Amino acid sequence: MDMGSRIRAERERLALSREELIHLMGDLRMDRNTLWHIEAGRTKNPRADQIIALAKALNVSADYILGLSDEPQPPKHPRPRKAAPVG
Repeated sequence: MDMGSRIRAERERLALSREELIHLMGDLRMDRNTLWHIEAGRTKNPRADQIIALAKALNVSADYILGLSDEPQPPKHPRPRKAAPVG
């Protein structure tokens, strides 16, 4: 599945219109046509800030959007433990 298809599938899974998704992207404003072009695969290399904003709004990882992972959610990594004070 390509990037645009992943974005569109997640948007539809969440029952969001393009306008609603754009609103959820917060400070990064994207027009409806730009999102349509990304979903349709006409924009092959969206800007990094657009990918990050889309990932946050869709609650998926940027790796998933980019096709680097087939898992929508990033793996949970345990927090590193702080070393006990010595002495």
